[in-house]
Amino acid sequence: MNWFVFIVAALAVFRVSELVVYDKIFAWFRDLFSGVKFVNDLVTCFYCCSVWVALVATLYAHYLGYVDWLHSFGYFVALSGAACVIYRAIRERK
Repeated sequence: MNWFVFIVAALAVFRVSELVVYDKIFAWFRDLFSGVKFVNDLVTCFYCCSVWVALVATLYAHYLGYVDWLHSFGYFVALSGAACVIYRAIRERK
């Protein structure tokens, strides 16, 4: 695993998760699932959303050949965790 790829992927997971949960451009998407409790929690909670975005990023990294199946779970958890650390660092400053 390349560290540069991991850092870029972690930043991408953070930004896409923040985009889905907070930005106005995805308000229609959040409103679409406002009646379904489980899905609504996934698109309004940053931590929940980052898990699913990290899963997609891990599958894409595997498709590109950066991660093998043996290390996919660790990569998936680490991406979500890194995005959450970035989120906490930025949100506490505001």
